[in-house]
Amino acid sequence: MYNTNRAIIAQNIPLRLTTEQIDSPIDVVADFFGAFDMEDSRVLLGFVISKVICLGDEDIEDFNRSEILTYYEYVELLIEAAFLICQKEGRISRLKKSADS
Repeated sequence: MYNTNRAIIAQNIPLRLTTEQIDSPIDVVADFFGAFDMEDSRVLLGFVISKVICLGDEDIEDFNRSEILTYYEYVELLIEAAFLICQKEGRISRLKKSADS
């Protein structure tokens, strides 16, 4: 699923989105938060980052730990901003966790 072809990646275009998803990206964000609420997203992101940071330098390849931590911080900000956008659009409930209980 992960595309490592740098020529394709360098084009800075969506690789996984369908035509419908490109036309309505808010649906993708809402689907994401339907599967993972903000707390789940933070926990999973933290888990993945902690595993990556523990890898040896040879396994990280083109990135250094500082870049990985900066990426983590921005992805967490992106998750929070996307959550608020969906919430403002009425696509997700503010109290999703308690509604599931």
